[in-house]
Amino acid sequence: MKRFRFCRLMTLLVILPALSKASETIVWYSLDFSPAFIVEGQYQHQGYLDLVQKEIVKDLPTYHHVYKQGNFARIIKEMQTNDNVCSVSLLKTPEREQFIAYSIAHSLILANSLIVKKASVEKLIPYLTSNNTVDLDSLLGSRTFVLGLAKGRKYGAELDAILNKHRDNGLIYQRASGEQSKGLIRMLLSDKRDIEGILGYPDEAQYVLKQSYFGNEQVVSYLVEGSPAYILGYAGCSKSSLGQTVIGQIESLIRENRMGKFAAFYQQWQAQANKSAHQQLLQHVFIDTPDESYQ
Repeated sequence: MKRFRFCRLMTLLVILPALSKASETIVWYSLDFSPAFIVEGQYQHQGYLDLVQKEIVKDLPTYHHVYKQGNFARIIKEMQTNDNVCSVSLLKTPEREQFIAYSIAHSLILANSLIVKKASVEKLIPYLTSNNTVDLDSLLGSRTFVLGLAKGRKYGAELDAILNKHRDNGLIYQRASGEQSKGLIRMLLSDKRDIEGILGYPDEAQYVLKQSYFGNEQVVSYLVEGSPAYILGYAGCSKSSLGQTVIGQIESLIRENRMGKFAAFYQQWQAQANKSAHQQLLQHVFIDTPDESYQ
């Protein structure tokens, strides 16, 4: 009888840790942000970050995965207040590194642009540089232009610095409700709204336009002077023991796929000219001039 109890105890000691790990839950947050995450329609769940997330989840079979949706601000708040929240839709900032454990970069994304109605292009002429980029700092400083942003979204260090400088001038509108990208583009094109431009990825605007009654030809995109040609996308989890473990487990998967499968997920939504530019940047950033900060 004693031997039986001893064997039973040893069995439990082996099984319980495995059961404990298997029962750990990761909450994955996404957002309505086409074509990164597509939440409805013909291409539902086929956005490029939808597919990156699927590959990462598939590489973490010992966890229980739960999926939720929120806007940018909600996702960051959840990561601050809970120890089991992850997302693949993150940009890296020093402030966020205080409470987010980041992966190495999983994607290279062509830069945010200023998107305006064609009817508003004339207003930008005094702020266009010789290489046809827009001087956003001077444009916002003129206090004659209303810009729409997604609340809680980061646009990259250079753009965020410009936005922070002018955020309190009363001419920057921040949309906090759902469908942030769709809502901003519809506001931009509506004659009843005062927004004159938004910041976003060109593919983001084109996707929304194709899915709506607005024509693609109604908007124009301009790169912002001084901002880089690309930004890097990261996965991140709450900076807890669980979150840091998860990030460590997916590093090799990301390294193996960001030049191939993950890049293909992104390029399927790009115009042909952008595909070529994206491939060249991938080679330059991840192969020719690697940087330890995102490797």
